[in-house]
Amino acid sequence: MATRAMSRGEPGLTREHWGVLSRVLVGALAVLLFGGGLSWVLGAERRALQALEPGKRAVLFQESYASFETLCQEDPGGALTANCRRQARFLTQFPECGTACRARTSPYLSSWTR
Repeated sequence: MATRAMSRGEPGLTREHWGVLSRVLVGALAVLLFGGGLSWVLGAERRALQALEPGKRAVLFQESYASFETLCQEDPGGALTANCRRQARFLTQFPECGTACRARTSPYLSSWTR
């Protein structure tokens, strides 16, 4: 049916349809670019940690973990909770953060769902 209309010289899409289609495509492209940029920015810290020399990264992890242990020994919900939550998120980005580290940081990472 559409091929008959086109064969008679009638346009397939009106100017209005092209305008709507172009706005939708531009909007979709903007959303994709925003999502990609946000993903890249949020992954910058992880990429920086992975780029560190393993020895330096291990030292940074040990110092950061010791600081976390010192400041965040109490249960989540204390005065330092926001800081402990940030430190916990940072620590879990290290490859050196094993089972014990993840168990220790998990209360601060899951407390936002309460």
